Amino acid sequence: MEFPLPRRGGVTVALGVLLVTGAAFAFYFFHYVGQRSEYLRQRNLRELAMLARQIEDAVATWDEVAWSYARTLPGPEELPAQLDELGLAPDTHRFGEPGWYRIREGVLAGGKLHRIDPAKDGEDGPPPWLTIHPQGKINWLCFRVESDGGARSVHLRLSRLLGPLTLPERFFDHLLLLDDRGRILFRRTGPTLKLARLTLEDGEDLSARSQHRTLEIAGRSFELFTQPVTVRPSHQNPDDETPPGSWAVAGLVRAERLTEESGAVSPLALLVMLCVFLLLLLLVPVLKVRSLAPHE
Repeated sequence: MEFPLPRRGGVTVALGVLLVTGAAFAFYFFHYVGQRSEYLRQRNLRELAMLARQIEDAVATWDEVAWSYARTLPGPEELPAQLDELGLAPDTHRFGEPGWYRIREGVLAGGKLHRIDPAKDGEDGPPPWLTIHPQGKINWLCFRVESDGGARSVHLRLSRLLGPLTLPERFFDHLLLLDDRGRILFRRTGPTLKLARLTLEDGEDLSARSQHRTLEIAGRSFELFTQPVTVRPSHQNPDDETPPGSWAVAGLVRAERLTEESGAVSPLALLVMLCVFLLLLLLVPVLKVRSLAPHE
C-alpha cells in the first residue's frame, strides 16, 4: 500500500515570508534611499535659494536707507559744525584720517559715514556702489552715494544686515557667505572648520550658478551646496550701468551626515514595516495548516 508524500508546506511558507521581507528591504535600499538623497539635495539648494533672496532684499533695503540718509546731509564745509544736531561724532579709530564719522542716532546708529576724498576717488577705475571692507574681525558693508555734497559712503556691519534673517542652520554643518573671489564674508560654522577662503580646484566662480558637488577640506569629505546672490542698487535706473555685486551663499554638510539622513526611516514607516512583518509571522501557522494535505 502506497502513501502520498507529505507536502513541505512549512518550508514553502517560510520561504514566502523571507522573500516578502527581502523584497521590502530591497525596495527600501534601492528606491527609498535614492529618493531620500535626491530630496535632501533639492531641499538644501532650495533653502539656500530662499536665503539668497533674503540677502538680496536686505541689501536693497539698506541701500535705500543709506542713499536717503547720505543725500540729506549738508556739504563737507557745513557738516563739521552740525555733528551734534545730525547725531554724528568724529571717528578717531581711523588714526586721525579726516572725513570719518560715527553715526550715533537713527536707523543707522552704530554705522559710519565717510566723506570720500575727490582727489583719490576713481584712482583705480570706476568706483563700485557696494564694497566690503574688513576691519579686524568685522566686515563692513559700504554703500557709495553720490550727492550734491560730494561722494559719500555709508558703512554698516554685515552681521547687522544678516542678523535678522532666517538662516537654515539646522540643515548644514557650516553656512557661509562668499564674495566672487571665494573670500568668506560671514559664517555660521562649527569650531572644527577654520577657513578664510573657499575656492574650487577647477577655479570655477562659486557665485556663477547654483551647484552641488563633493569636496575634501582638511582631510574630511563634505557635500557643498551653493546659490548665487546678485545684489543691485535700489536706486538703479533702466539706463544706469552700475554693475551688480556677485556673492554666493554656501552650505557644507559632512558626507557621512548626508548618508545617515538619506537612510533614516520615519517612525511611522518603521512602525508600518514592523506591523507587516509581525503580521506575516502570525500568519505562518495559519498558512502552514491550510497547506497541509488531508492525510496530514
